[in-house]
This record gives sequence, C-alpha cells and structure tokens, in this order.
Amino acid sequence: MKVAAVASLLGSALFALSVQAAECGEGAMPIIVGQRSASRKPLGVNMTTYTTDCSNVTFVFSDTDGAETPGPPTTYPTCIWFPNGTVIRGGEICSKGRGNASVGEFHVIRHSPVRVEAVQYLPSNASIIYLNGMGIRSLPKDLTKDDTGKSLVANRIHFENNSITSIQGIVWPPTMSILDLTNNSITELGDLSANTNFKVFSVPRNKIKSLAKTRFPPGITDLYLQFNFISSLENMPPVLDSLTVSGNQFTSFPSLPSTLTQLLAAFNRVTSIDQVAIPPNLQALDLSYNNITEIRANFPASLSNLCLAGNPITAFYANQSQFEVLSGLDNNSTNTSFTLGFDSFGNYDATSTCRVMLTTTATNLTCKGHKGIQMLWDTFPICILPDTVATSSTLPADSSSNQTLMWVGIGAGSLVVVVSVALFIFHLRRRRHGSSDNSAFKAFEWHSPTAADDSEYSIPNDIRYDDSLKHFIIPASCVERERVLATGGNGIVYLARITRVGESPQLAALKRVLPSQSTNLDAIEMFMNELRLSAALSHPNIVTFHGFTWTTLSNLSVLSEYMSRGDLWSILDPKINPTCELEWLVDPNIDVDFDKIHVKSSAFKVPVSKFSVVCDVANALAYLHTLDQVVLHRDIKARNVFINNEWTAKLGDFGTSRARDMYAMTAEIGTLPWMAPEVLKGIMYNEKADIYSFGVLLSEVDLRAVPYSNVEAYATNDSVSVEMIRARVAMLVMSGELRPKFSPTCPESIVNIARRCLAFDPRERPSAIEVVGWLNQLKRSATVVNHVH
Repeated sequence: MKVAAVASLLGSALFALSVQAAECGEGAMPIIVGQRSASRKPLGVNMTTYTTDCSNVTFVFSDTDGAETPGPPTTYPTCIWFPNGTVIRGGEICSKGRGNASVGEFHVIRHSPVRVEAVQYLPSNASIIYLNGMGIRSLPKDLTKDDTGKSLVANRIHFENNSITSIQGIVWPPTMSILDLTNNSITELGDLSANTNFKVFSVPRNKIKSLAKTRFPPGITDLYLQFNFISSLENMPPVLDSLTVSGNQFTSFPSLPSTLTQLLAAFNRVTSIDQVAIPPNLQALDLSYNNITEIRANFPASLSNLCLAGNPITAFYANQSQFEVLSGLDNNSTNTSFTLGFDSFGNYDATSTCRVMLTTTATNLTCKGHKGIQMLWDTFPICILPDTVATSSTLPADSSSNQTLMWVGIGAGSLVVVVSVALFIFHLRRRRHGSSDNSAFKAFEWHSPTAADDSEYSIPNDIRYDDSLKHFIIPASCVERERVLATGGNGIVYLARITRVGESPQLAALKRVLPSQSTNLDAIEMFMNELRLSAALSHPNIVTFHGFTWTTLSNLSVLSEYMSRGDLWSILDPKINPTCELEWLVDPNIDVDFDKIHVKSSAFKVPVSKFSVVCDVANALAYLHTLDQVVLHRDIKARNVFINNEWTAKLGDFGTSRARDMYAMTAEIGTLPWMAPEVLKGIMYNEKADIYSFGVLLSEVDLRAVPYSNVEAYATNDSVSVEMIRARVAMLVMSGELRPKFSPTCPESIVNIARRCLAFDPRERPSAIEVVGWLNQLKRSATVVNHVH
C-alpha cells in the first residue's frame, strides 16, 4: 500500500510517528509501511493492535516523492496492525544502553500520535520495554511470551501515560522486577502476589480507591501510589522500604510497615500523627501540606529528612532527646519560602527531597504545659517537655489537632489526577550558609578591591574566556550602576549607564546573581547559559543584548536594553495603573480565516493598543520557534514583556529576578497559571507549550488580571492554604477542566485565536507562524484610533 493511501486512511498525524530503533536515538524516523508477502494474511484485529506477529512483512521507507526503498534489516521487530489489514512498523530492539547486542533495550518514543488500543505480544529479547503515551487500553492476560512462544526476558516494563483500566489476572514475565503504570485509568490492582520478582511497582495518577482486594507481590521494596483516591493502607508488602502515597485521601496512618525507611505522604488529609507508630529505621518522612496543627515529636534517631511544610502547626512539642533528633536533620534550612515544584532557578525538579522542614515560625503559639522554649536552628520555637513526658499519650491534648481539612482535590469519578508527584516536592531556594552580613554587602559592591579572589572556582565553558563572545565584553570601568529596578529569589536588576570613550552614555539594565548566590557555581553556570543564549538572539521584539562585564566571577553581569516603560503587567495592573487606557482596537465584526495565513505583515500601522502588544509578542515567538535550533521561552507572561519609549513590546526573561511582591495575593500563584498542562505534568513538551502560555497572556491582557488570581474561588474551606489552592488549580489545568476566561468585550476574533492556543492537546495548537498570520489578518481591519498615552 502506498504511503499516500495510508495517510488517507489514518490521517496525517501518522506521519509524525517516532520510534527509537537500533541506534537508541530519539530522533524521528519516516513512517515505515509494511508490505505483506503473498502468503501473509492480515492479522485479524478489530482494534489497532501492537504485536510481534510481523513475520513475512517487509518494511520500506517512502520519501516525499513517493519513491520506495527497502528499510533497514530489523532484529526482533514489532508492528502495529489496523482492522483494515494495514500494518506499520512499531519499533526495534536497541543494542545499546542497559542491554547488549542480543538482549537490548526496546523503545517506542513517548506520546506517539498513533493511537494503539491493544497489545497482543511484547518483544522477547528486550531487557527494558517502553510503550508510553500510545493510548493503550487493554493488555493480554499472558505477557510472558512473544508470538513464536519465546519467553520474554524483560526485567523492566513501562506502560506510562496510557488508558489501561485493569491489570487483574495478567501474568507478567517472571524476570520482571520493575513495572511502571503511571497515569492510566486503573481502579483496582487485584491479586499480583504470583509475581514474586517484583521489586518496584509504580501506579501513580490512576483511579485506585481501595487496596482492600489487592495482594501485592511479597518482594516489593518500592511502592508508588501517589495521586490516586486511597484512604487506608492495607495488605502492604512485608519487605517494603519506600512508600509514596502523596496526593491521596489519608486522614491517618494507624499502621505502617515496620520496614519503611522512607514515607512520602504530602497532600493528604492528615490532622495528627500522635497515634502513628513511626517505623524504627525511618530516614525520610514527608507530611507536607496536610492539616497538622500539633506535632508531638517521637521520631527515631535514624530520621534525617522531615518535611512538614505547609502545615498550620501552632504547637510543636519535644523532649530534650527529641530536640536533638530534630537538630540533626539534614534539611535544616531556616528559610520558610520556596517555589512549588521548582528549584531555585525556576527549573522543574523531580528528583530532590524536600528541603523545607517548616513554613511557619509560630510553632509555639498554642503550646501548653511545657517547661520552656528552645529555638531549633535559631528560627523555629520548640516547646520543651521533661523527658518523662516524651510519649505522645502523656503530652497535653489540643482539640484543634482534630480539626479536619476539606481536601481540595477532585472526586474520584471526575478526574484522573495527572499531576506528577514531583510537582508537590517543594524545593528550598538555595541559600549560602555561614556568610556574614559584611561579605554579603561586599558582594553588592561593583568595584570592590577587597572582593574575594575567584581563582579557586572552575566553571565549565566559562563565558569570560569564550573567544566567540569576546566582542560582547564591556569593560567594568565603562559601567556605572545606579538604582535597583527589580530583585527576586536569585537575581537583581539595576539601572546602569554605559559610557564608552567617544560615545554618548547609554542606559541599560544590568542583571547579576544575588550575593547569596555569588558562590553557588550552579547558579552562576546557569546565569552564563542565559547570557550565552541572549547573545545569540536578535529581533526587533526581543530585548536587545548589549554585552556582559565583571570584575570577579561573583559579580558577572549582563547588560541589556533598558525598557523605559517597564513591563507590560505594570501597565495593565489596575492597582498600579488604574487609569490604563489600553484597548484592543480590533474591529469586533471581523472574523479570522483560520485556513488562510497572511504571514507577511500589513503595511498598516497598528495604533498602540492591547492588540499591538500581543502582535509584537507573537512576532518574537515566531522568531524563537523558527530558529535552526528552536528556542523555547518557557515563561510567557505580561511580567516578561517589556515596553520601550515608543510603545514597542519586546520579549525578555528576568525569570526569578522579577519582583514578586507586586502581585499581592496573586504572588502565591507564581508562574503556574501560564504553564501548559504537559509542563505541569512534568512530561515531555515542545514549543507548543509557549503557544499555550501565549493564549494565557491574551487572557491576562484582556482582563488585566492574573489568570485564576481569585484564589479564594478555588478553596473549599477557610483553612485551606494558598499552596493547597495552587495545587488544586494545577490539577484542574492538567485535566483540562480549567481554562483562562475572557471579558464580554474582548473581540471574538481574539478569543477564537486564544482558544486554539489553549487547546489541551499540544498537537492541536497552532504554530507561532500561524498565530502571526491570523493576527496579520486583523491588522488590516484594526480600528484606527488616535490613542495617546
């Protein structure tokens, strides 16, 4: 069958099929259509089926002009059969990585646009199998052999991001020790006890309500059940070492496996741990974002990481020996602020443990019957009790500890919660300990003859010695730093003046890392990467990069165009600028022809307006997304759009260096409202995530409000914290149940463009070029208004 015919049958999305073949790379390969021999009959299937039954099928490459050439020889291939007899290649053994030439690693690239409804057989000679994001709904009862009867040797199988509803009764390969079923639709696990080699079992983000009928394999050491709808622990494996149950519906843990060394139970409904028998060898305990008001310390000496962030604790009791246990914790930061799901540089981080023990210093507010107060790490007051009343049963009772928190999650029947557990692991902004106020002050000094020598530090690819960028170096003697423009978690921005010999002084924005980060080599290296990228960009709607300067490594600074009117949000914000006169100035009667793209901009001069601003941003995105190496901005919002004196909008990125306090209540939302669902899920994403953020920006510009900033509307109880509300907003966005709104006066053409940008499926969103083309159609009909500012 010709490729054109297959495309007609399956749709053009089929041509985006990507598999990982023998070279183990993740690059896309052309669709490989199978041609059956005369003796080969189609596999009789009534749904799209993944299998190893591919004998007597030849796979060929077909290029764009229709020429067909034999495909490469395949080793243990798999294929996908369609009900009409069409067959395409599914993947191949990879001979690198964890496997070897005969027993390799098998991949199908995650999130393939080809939907596979059923699996018949898996490849027998693959030690690791990935079948992620394919839409699989059903699995066969026997997964121990391939179509020839050969036994599987897989020790690790991944069926992540599919639609599997049941695994009951499935016989898995006896060699398998790791099974990952993250983000499916499983409601019950059933009897798995026959799988004696299971060690790691992962079923987060499913629809599991109860473990009452579950029989776990006896050898499981690591169990991941986060973000289901479970309320009690039952039938736990006897040798369990690590248990993750964050984002469920637990109110207590009356019985925990005594073998546990790690328990992660954030975002549940727990109000007290008084009656919890803490496992004697527990090393890590995460109870962040429950509703615990009182802690009666009874932790084992083995505990090294305790996370209670987000709990409204007003009474923290401990005797002297327990105070010593607390004092020895590894996560001993005194900083109570953090960013949800992101590290201190704004990057999504799914690996680190919780570095915040407490987010309140009112831990002695309601203490009773204690003999004194001791300050934990000079920050957190702990109510000290005599050693004779160390046990929780003899500590003073407080009825407030029984207050129940109304969970802000979603009912089990309404949503498969698709939020990664890492989204709710909270990371403390890195802080350099032991630095004096004096050294911090010196780090702020620009020309500091006493600045510490940085010769002891080594930065890979140090930008200061990059010959390709030496023409961007601005001597420090030419730079005069003035007032602070903005500060944030890791950076500070000043107004600066560049004065070169024979040239007029030039105003610029000078950005550098904060003094507290000046010896953090990770922060400096990331700052260098940002600087290197900025130097490579050049577009009328991108903030211009002037150069960089330094006297020591710690004060390395980037100098960029000074945007005199500030950021777009400061213009839109009703609190800052209540008389803002920016309007859309788009003819409300004009429709966009979405099948027609006018990429070339109209010669018509668009007056200063909301429309002119978003057109400028779209042009910047089109530039970034069409570079030879596509650049993702990843933080499109009004705060990162800057306006010059001529009212030209330019895209920039101050990241966490932007001031947060001007958001007031919406500061707690952070950058979450602008993030695409796939970014929040922590899964693979591309430039279409920027397009989603652009759609959110259209709402922000229209309403002059941060999306979802009315946080109280998402609370189900007055005691719910803002961070819990953030979590609820994240879940609703990830499920597609929550989208930004628009005002009744917003032009319908703008709303229609925004809806396409905000499509839940990234593949349904337009490209930046398409967005620019649609906006250019509206330019031709933009209302001419003499809009003076």
